[in-house]
Amino acid sequence: MSFAARSVIGKLAICCALLCPSIAFADDCSAAKSMVAEMRRDLPRLADMSTQVIGVGVDCTTRTFFYEKMILFDPAYLEPGWQGRQQARFTALHCNHQGLASANKWNVSETVYDLYGAEVITLTVSPGDCR
Repeated sequence: MSFAARSVIGKLAICCALLCPSIAFADDCSAAKSMVAEMRRDLPRLADMSTQVIGVGVDCTTRTFFYEKMILFDPAYLEPGWQGRQQARFTALHCNHQGLASANKWNVSETVYDLYGAEVITLTVSPGDCR
């Protein structure tokens, strides 16, 4: 596995932590909409050497915060089983004591694309996933 491929696995979760601060979104969704509008002004944005954040959004009807990323290398370099490991990291990130799913009761979705726009993986977590 290349250096870029190894580093992206750990850094996707770190990137999410930087993009999704734990804030108490108002029930009317105005705080979430404001945060998304502010974040969009800085996009696209490099999260690290191998990942670019290309989109963020919020769906107030389903209480879902979502974001999109692009990996800047060929996903064929990722080791088998990386999807399960990445989903576990994503769930742990959003189900911690400050997580969007656990503390704020929001669903979170992350879709990752390759350089050509093909979907590589979609990660999701909901409050019910937090133990």
